[in-house]
Amino acid sequence: MSTILFELGCEELPPKSLKPLRDALQASVTEQLTAADITFDSIKAFAAPRRLAIQIQGISDKQPDRTEQKRGPAIKAAFDAEGNPTRAAMGFAKGLGIEASELTTINTDKGDYVGFEQTIRGQATTELLPAIFQTALDNLPIAKRMRSGASRNEFVRPVQWAVLMQDDTVIDTTIQGHQTGTQTRGHRFHSPDYHNIAHANDYEELLSGLKVVADFDKRQMLIKNQVKTLADEVNSDAIVPQDLLDEVTALVDFPIALRANFEARFLQVPQEALISTMQADQKYFCLTDKNGKLQPYFIFITNIESKDPNQIIEGNEKVVRPRLADAEFFFLQDQKQPLFALTESLKIAYSKTNWVRFGRNLSVLPSLLRLSLH
Repeated sequence: MSTILFELGCEELPPKSLKPLRDALQASVTEQLTAADITFDSIKAFAAPRRLAIQIQGISDKQPDRTEQKRGPAIKAAFDAEGNPTRAAMGFAKGLGIEASELTTINTDKGDYVGFEQTIRGQATTELLPAIFQTALDNLPIAKRMRSGASRNEFVRPVQWAVLMQDDTVIDTTIQGHQTGTQTRGHRFHSPDYHNIAHANDYEELLSGLKVVADFDKRQMLIKNQVKTLADEVNSDAIVPQDLLDEVTALVDFPIALRANFEARFLQVPQEALISTMQADQKYFCLTDKNGKLQPYFIFITNIESKDPNQIIEGNEKVVRPRLADAEFFFLQDQKQPLFALTESLKIAYSKTNWVRFGRNLSVLPSLLRLSLH
């Protein structure tokens, strides 16, 4: 029993696709291992902005040997009246690489036939894995594949490196046009160089030291905990939609949550417009009081451990200000005319589903429409 590690290093993967890619990769590899009768104790998939990986622990070294029964012509056609093998029997035996004398009799409900039981040796796991991983990559749910440079290999993003190891040894092959090795890369800014993986079991711990939380679910839990802590500090609740949380988790290797402010005057704008702007455009987590009223704070996730976080906070406050100013401007403009004057535009831009969704806040619909078209 041993541990297998596979990692495909890429340019930044599409954030909305990262979690589905991880799940599809694990499902395909698991299905193929099961079909090949290769046993294992556990399988775990990793996904971060620049990598997809699989770690398989307690995997068997080879497929089990199996016995396969080959059935040939009927006994009557296989032997003549004197019991000598006919051309049919000899042709069947030759196809199996044996002598006619080695054929046995197979009894069935439909009669007796000549046959032979053949022992098929199981292949080594290391011989099967390259094709298994390549097939899994080929079958990933990628809407549009791309080629990089002169390479004919296609993937969702340009591939930079490939790792395939059994314990501390490279499984030498080519995947996605890249020769496999034992070297990975850490955080793009904190640890950009190649680093050697001494053993397949060391993968997650090694990357952690290189400022990469490779486990998608662990990274997401870190974000949720940090967001809650920052929200609690100002006695607020964070709005954390799952889709937004998944997307933000896919954008960062090493999540650091920071809280920033915006001018309280923007709160005169219906909060749905402000929340929509901050979530869709900036990937921010908005904060409300215990009664659900929006507060003049937001939390964002950065992918760098800065020596001066205040600069990052000030930068995000500077970026969000014109976004909220747009929302404020359109809201004030909309108040200058009655709502029915905008009904034709609303009919075109919004489906029945969106009307139901925002029906309790009709005053915000014109502003949301203008923001979506801005």
